[in-house]
Amino acid sequence: MDPGLFSTLLAALYDASLDPGGWKGVADLAARVFESSSCLLQVQNRASGLGQVLDHTSNFTAAKMAAYANYYFAHDLWATRAMEHGIGTAVLGSELVPEPEIYRTELYNDWLKPTGIFDLVGGSVELAAGNVGLVGIHRPHDAARFDRADQQWMAHFLKHFGRAVELQNRLGQVEHRLKVTLDALELLDVGVVAVNLRAQVVYANSAAEQHLRRRAGISLHHKVLTLHDPSRDAQLKRLIKGASLGGIGRSISEGGLVAVPRNDAGRPLTLLVCPLSPAFLGPGRTEPLAMIFIGDSDSKRRLPRAVLAQLYGFSAAETQLACALMTGETLQWYAQCTGVSANTARSQLKSIFAKTGHTRQSALIRDLASNPVLRMLQHNPVPVPLRAGGRILDPGG
Repeated sequence: MDPGLFSTLLAALYDASLDPGGWKGVADLAARVFESSSCLLQVQNRASGLGQVLDHTSNFTAAKMAAYANYYFAHDLWATRAMEHGIGTAVLGSELVPEPEIYRTELYNDWLKPTGIFDLVGGSVELAAGNVGLVGIHRPHDAARFDRADQQWMAHFLKHFGRAVELQNRLGQVEHRLKVTLDALELLDVGVVAVNLRAQVVYANSAAEQHLRRRAGISLHHKVLTLHDPSRDAQLKRLIKGASLGGIGRSISEGGLVAVPRNDAGRPLTLLVCPLSPAFLGPGRTEPLAMIFIGDSDSKRRLPRAVLAQLYGFSAAETQLACALMTGETLQWYAQCTGVSANTARSQLKSIFAKTGHTRQSALIRDLASNPVLRMLQHNPVPVPLRAGGRILDPGG
């Protein structure tokens, strides 16, 4: 066994865990490390009868793999006895199934022998959700038998193989959650932008892209989010810096609001700057980020008020205020437009906080903006039989 080549194999395992298509070639490398030409890497779930082949060498043709999946999977004595021998244990095929017994099996005569397989070193490793990872490296009848040294190397390999498969599964779950989040943000008519510490845009949903293309008071300049009013642009940059550092615990800033005058005769845009976890961009990211919601009071789209009232138990006045805040209006502007006093508007906002479990306006808007059902219902309103007075808890609130 070449230790340097074995290290290369371990590196290939972890490279594969970072890329769903990265397993291709790992089986060939594993076979070469163990001085063989046959290797099968797979995940099985015996309870469900399902399995997944991660990679295999070329002696396993498509027809052979189909036959294995359809029939021999359930009659693989090596795999079955390897798990019975003890999950996490490296084994030698000759000790699992003695030669006289293996000769009498249909697995050997119909599948192993035509594939050029006689001897095995391998084992199993426990994975999440009742799955088991299986490694089999094989030699033909006329080759030297695997020995205790090969078994010891396999024991090391199994540990890393299991960790690599689990790492891939966990990263896949994170990527799935990220995709769901981004898909939900695309449903919003509120512009959503994620920026780094230098105000460079790293994500923008469709609604935000429309605002940036219009250049009505806000645009991109060399990938940097820029306001056309210099003083307000400086204010935005300060809020972004504070909020992004707040997202990694290096600032107590929670962001804030910036009113952006438009150059198209419309009412001002409202930018809400909030801290954002670096994990928004995926696992392992550490770059400070801030999220910016772009509110447009002139937008013709509105939240489905009836559903909003049912979902949170809002009164008619509270619903009107919540919708106004979501479209970018400030509390002061809302009071002026509706003719209520500032004290009345603040009282309504406090009632909204009590019913949603929030204590900050920024958290309230994030809650409403991140609810994709509300956003979808603005296009396709349907009756929703919700009990008034329900309380939605925001884990990050």
